[in-house]
Amino acid sequence: MDWHKTFYKLLSNGTQDQADQEIGWTGYTFDKHLFPNPVKFFQWCEQLGLKNALNLHSASGIQPWEEKYTAMAYAMGIDPSTAHYVPFNVTDKHYSSSLSDIVLNPLQQAGVDLWWLDWQQGEKGWMNNIPYTNPTFWLNHIFFTDPHHQDRRAVILHRWGGLGNHRYQVGFSGDVVPSWDALSFQPRFTATAANVGYGYWSHDLGGHTEEPDPELYIRWIQWGTFSPMFRTHCTKNANNDRRLWTFPWIYQNNLARFTRLRQALIPYLYTAARHTYDSGLSIVLPLYYYYPEHDEAYSYSNQYYFGQTIFVSPITQPINITTGLVHNWPIWFPPDFQWVNFFTSDLSSTSTMKSFTIDEMPIYAQVGSIIPLLPEPKSHRERIGRAQQIPQSLLLYTLIGGSSKGSGYVYDDDGSTTAYQDSSRSTSAITRFYYTVSVNTLQFTIFPASGSFPTFPTSRTYEIQLRGIFPATNVLINNVNISFEPFNELINSQNSITNSYTYDGSTLSIIIYIRQAVSTSELVEIEVELSGSISNRLLVRTPISFISLLNRCQSAKARLDYEWGIRTVYMDDYPLLLDAAATGLRITHRPSTAKRELNAFYNKRMPGACNELATKIDNIDPSIRNILLAQLQCNLFTKKKLNEIWNFKKSSRN
Repeated sequence: MDWHKTFYKLLSNGTQDQADQEIGWTGYTFDKHLFPNPVKFFQWCEQLGLKNALNLHSASGIQPWEEKYTAMAYAMGIDPSTAHYVPFNVTDKHYSSSLSDIVLNPLQQAGVDLWWLDWQQGEKGWMNNIPYTNPTFWLNHIFFTDPHHQDRRAVILHRWGGLGNHRYQVGFSGDVVPSWDALSFQPRFTATAANVGYGYWSHDLGGHTEEPDPELYIRWIQWGTFSPMFRTHCTKNANNDRRLWTFPWIYQNNLARFTRLRQALIPYLYTAARHTYDSGLSIVLPLYYYYPEHDEAYSYSNQYYFGQTIFVSPITQPINITTGLVHNWPIWFPPDFQWVNFFTSDLSSTSTMKSFTIDEMPIYAQVGSIIPLLPEPKSHRERIGRAQQIPQSLLLYTLIGGSSKGSGYVYDDDGSTTAYQDSSRSTSAITRFYYTVSVNTLQFTIFPASGSFPTFPTSRTYEIQLRGIFPATNVLINNVNISFEPFNELINSQNSITNSYTYDGSTLSIIIYIRQAVSTSELVEIEVELSGSISNRLLVRTPISFISLLNRCQSAKARLDYEWGIRTVYMDDYPLLLDAAATGLRITHRPSTAKRELNAFYNKRMPGACNELATKIDNIDPSIRNILLAQLQCNLFTKKKLNEIWNFKKSSRN
């Protein structure tokens, strides 16, 4: 709120303004100490593709120190020489139109994109003016229907004004005290708001009133990544911060990873938002909308659909300090589909209890899903303002999960006008994607866009990630062979315009780079010859996937590294753990060895690493030993378990 003039010293003495409100709580005039040239600031933001929202507390009306006081006073019949304030009264049409024309619209013309309405002064006497409403609802209506929007989409951030406020988009849930209970409440609260059409709740991620514990903040950011709106906010206090880089560095990578993922999800989110507009079904939706006959769809109230193909079960409790895991987290997997973990390719189809580290989150998609994302930008500068751009390049994140077919689509429109409300095909475009697998050949198709509009790209580049799959032996794009490019050499190809493909052993992914832009109005066909079956047991039907175990091995190595100089342990004592942690890199460097490396990982390296942790490392802190044994799920690598579930030799020849 400090964009406008404030009077904190007077406020600290209990001074109130003429409206009997806290002085400086309301404001419409920039503090020139902070913003010497607001117009230049807005121009700078526009160049970066950033939007600006300003917070308003309207109850004080227009006080004498405001730049627009004189004009507003004359408009409302007040002699400015009296320095009498202009009382707030949006039930007066003349006041509302004058406020819009004289005060707000000039700020909007300068560069304010939306208003954050924060009415907190109750409803005393309101019903005498406009029956059956309240000031919150009426403010939302007045600001949303401001005629100065013209053909631009009206957006406001506001408090909940009661049933019917779904018309006014984004609502914020107020000043939350950080706690695990508060976090646990938000997912089901947000999902069930869909029952009254309110699909765009925005929460103060991390809470508002005080500094959250870092683990709590990580879980809040994870949930926020898969919520309708992603927004951090807290009260003004030097000891209360939400900037990711102010938290201990051991947590920063996790916070940054999910924040960047939120940006990558923009095409998927925008597509889901169009589905919400067409169907009335919110982006975050209770499971019982699709499975009303299943009791679990109601009892697992923490879970929800996120868009049409992903469901989420955000973790809302702390880890067990003796194992470093959230144990027995209950997940109900809706029937009719097999589900694949968004990050690790773990497969599930029945209700189960799972365990997760602080770096992990239960996000699942239907097997075969093709999820449109934004590719990693080439520079940090390109991260800024991406949400305002129609994608010129897409990442098609394809979760194979052993499925012989899959599909997805992406929706586009101009992103700023109300033209999307016209049902004609000239205002939007849909691009569909599809793949099939026959024997060991995968066919991936990008269909011509259905529809168009003036700013729709005539061509696009693509990055296609086929996850949970063996390496390719050959790839063709529209019947033209493309070359293999070693994954570790891609850093030299950022500006290349040559199509190529590679293999990432850490995620078992074929990655196809279509760098030569292809027409959005033409069919694109990709043929991939695979070196092994997509249903090989090394890829699917394991209690925990290779990607999960690999990530945990790498975390275990890092945890032991951090002990250096504290209670030093030596790498000589855990060579198999090191080998296990490097398995992904080995496959990346030599994709043809993928099956051999995976067999060695399951049958030798993981059992050996567990044995090293249990018996070979003499100086290890016992608490760290217990954590790592639990996180690597070493109970699965006993001799009996190896014979029961980890013996892949006979089934991994395809």
